[in-house]
Amino acid sequence: MCDATSDDDLAAIAAVWRRSDGIHLAGTAGAVAAAVGATAASNAPAPLTGDALVVCGSLHATARSQLAALDDASVGAVTVLRSPHPDGHTVTDADAARVAADLATAAHDVMATRSCGVLVIVGGDTAAAVLGDEPLVVGGTLAPGVPWSRRADGSGPLIVTKAGGFGHRDTLVDLLAGRRPSEER
Repeated sequence: MCDATSDDDLAAIAAVWRRSDGIHLAGTAGAVAAAVGATAASNAPAPLTGDALVVCGSLHATARSQLAALDDASVGAVTVLRSPHPDGHTVTDADAARVAADLATAAHDVMATRSCGVLVIVGGDTAAAVLGDEPLVVGGTLAPGVPWSRRADGSGPLIVTKAGGFGHRDTLVDLLAGRRPSEER
């Protein structure tokens, strides 16, 4: 069992796994993609086009830094929905579930009133709330730990999911500007 907290950790785990026989890999999409060597070039979607909706429930400092960078950038028509900062108290599971449900409702309201070409969801609880149990087909990765998918019937926006703690400050900006996020930052 291995634990990864960065893209470098994922790469190191993947390197060991590739050299090993008889070891089965299980884990997140990012871990599996790193292990099998998925690249944006080999399985990339069409460029991220159209209006984008970014929904972030993560309170992780990396996610919040990425939202700040997105606020400062000019990358086209982007609507951002984010969870509020807590009032200095511990966030309970019930609080997190309520905020994720509220974000999901707001995201569905936005998507019902306008067409979005891209839906970016940051945070696992948020992704679960926004996507529900709708079948998705994962198409590949845009960066380590950043898979893209579509509804099983091919309708709707391109869906990009990302853990709050992965990437660098410009990851969201790079993605929405059509660039593969650099892993060196």
